[in-house]
Amino acid sequence: MRLTTHLIMIAALAMTTNTVSAAVQPDVESKIGSQLRQQIGSTRTEDGRNWPVMIWLKDAADLSQAATMDSREQKGRFVHEALVATATRSQRSIIARLKEMGLRHQPYWIVNMIAVFEVTAAQIEELAAREDVLRVVADPRVRIMERSDALRLRHDSS
Repeated sequence: MRLTTHLIMIAALAMTTNTVSAAVQPDVESKIGSQLRQQIGSTRTEDGRNWPVMIWLKDAADLSQAATMDSREQKGRFVHEALVATATRSQRSIIARLKEMGLRHQPYWIVNMIAVFEVTAAQIEELAAREDVLRVVADPRVRIMERSDALRLRHDSS
């Protein structure tokens, strides 16, 4: 449940607006999230700074057949298998490149995304330039509250 909540929040945060700067090619620039561009722009001195990012890939599983299936189990199995197959196929070459670059990463099949833990501005630009990449955004570092924390906040605000 927590992973699903985290991924939904990540998806919402990834839908940020874009502004174009002269630092990167326009087609590549449009793939880099505005928050990440701001972070990079404020330290553009190539000081060796690294950022955690999420790379969203273009390929999406076709889940339309699930609507024609009778049981919830059939639908669930179909959706799971389709998402895993799509992510496995579409992430293969970029994961190989991340390994070549020596970058620690975590693939996610449910949203066809790869989290990369520390990446430089130049590496972000290289990855965004790939044809299979939809967007590169800053990792929002979302903190999921424990139930006891949420209840305490609720109590304190009343």
